[in-house]
Amino acid sequence: LLLPDPLRRGPAVQLTFVEVPSWWTEADFRQCVEQDVSSADCAVLLVDVCNADSFDAALERGRWAESAGIRCQIVLSLAGPCSRTPAPFLPPELRAVPRESLEWLAVQLSVVKPAHFDLTGEP
Repeated sequence: LLLPDPLRRGPAVQLTFVEVPSWWTEADFRQCVEQDVSSADCAVLLVDVCNADSFDAALERGRWAESAGIRCQIVLSLAGPCSRTPAPFLPPELRAVPRESLEWLAVQLSVVKPAHFDLTGEP
């Protein structure tokens, strides 16, 4: 995906998205990104705050990205379909991943700050 500079002040930005399926191993990930990692690369880690396994998977994949040389990692937290409550309200009892854990993950893995963005709609 090529995004031109809307102000025409500089070069366009090229975006490439790579989805990391749940069955991938670190070797699969490294094979996919090994040749193309640059200092401008970022990883986006999605965490469903209703699912603790989602956090564990993001932590593991974040470590993969870090070991591959990707130093910019963004953590997006959202409430998955398990909340069964219309957005933007998420009852606290359904939250399986504390906000503090998401902040910690972002601080640990990213040189860019802030690196955690909460899309759950919680106050």
